[in-house]
Amino acid sequence: MSRSKDTASLDPLIVIASNRGPFQFEEHEDGSFSSKRGAGGLVTALSALAEGLDVLWIACALSPGDRAWAAAQNERITRVDDIQMRLVVPDPDPYHQYYNVIANPLLWFIQHQLWDASRNPSIDAATWDAWHNGYVEINRLFARVIADSIRQALAERERPVLVFPQDYHFYMLPQFLREELGESVQIQPFLHIPWPGPDAWRLLPAVMRDAMLRSMLASDRIGFQTRSDAFNFVQTCRFYLEHAHSHGSRDSIVFAERRVEARTYPISIDVEKVDQLISEPYAQLQKAQMINLIGDRRLILRTDRVEPSKNILRSEERRVGKECRSRW
Repeated sequence: MSRSKDTASLDPLIVIASNRGPFQFEEHEDGSFSSKRGAGGLVTALSALAEGLDVLWIACALSPGDRAWAAAQNERITRVDDIQMRLVVPDPDPYHQYYNVIANPLLWFIQHQLWDASRNPSIDAATWDAWHNGYVEINRLFARVIADSIRQALAERERPVLVFPQDYHFYMLPQFLREELGESVQIQPFLHIPWPGPDAWRLLPAVMRDAMLRSMLASDRIGFQTRSDAFNFVQTCRFYLEHAHSHGSRDSIVFAERRVEARTYPISIDVEKVDQLISEPYAQLQKAQMINLIGDRRLILRTDRVEPSKNILRSEERRVGKECRSRW
């Protein structure tokens, strides 16, 4: 599939690839489905994008209702509200390895520099199995589904395609997309979490680390939350990959005859939508009830991650353990 010069002026197709999708589905006894907006910061941040652009969102089927809905669509792209959607249905074991062994307990903690470097991570045979048969395979599966979906979407008319892989779940996706689609699409991953400097990446075996870096450098550009994250990515590639050069740039890297930009695109909440929610009668009622409940006392509100691999107890356990060992 080649990209014609005539497509330059056409509205692009935006393909978002994320682990969690914008909707959760529930199947009813009569075989019909209902949907509700998905939770999570990533979905919240990107949902506004779909309101003004032609978006095809590809995500994992995470619940029985999701899997039933995906089966009913028979691998077709389906419009849900204002978003075109397709769900990827991975086998449970590879998905567990990809998500619960590599992505969250390993990559997330390395990138937040929360591992106790003297003891963790311990890369054992189970970790290597999860890398090859979980993380790599789920990324490869997503690439195949994305490529097929793009071909479906372009069947009626050809136009530019931009693929936006989201976050640390899809570091191998750019490489596999190039294998499937060549240079016919633009690829722009975005990282919603920090990218630390080169030293933090020493914790990963070179085979894993360098494979992810080489794959990311198959992109056209990569988006980060902060300038320091973008700079750290450039430095990490320079440090670990032979023939990767920045030529003095702080926000780009040249590798395998491709110049990849490291750009900063801070993402925040949709302020207008939050203001609208605050002004709704139900929100005002909840506010009044909370004020009456508090009375003349003070209220401390704390928000923690529900997910066990990321919540405050996990982080606090590592911090306290490190302090205890330093005192000993």
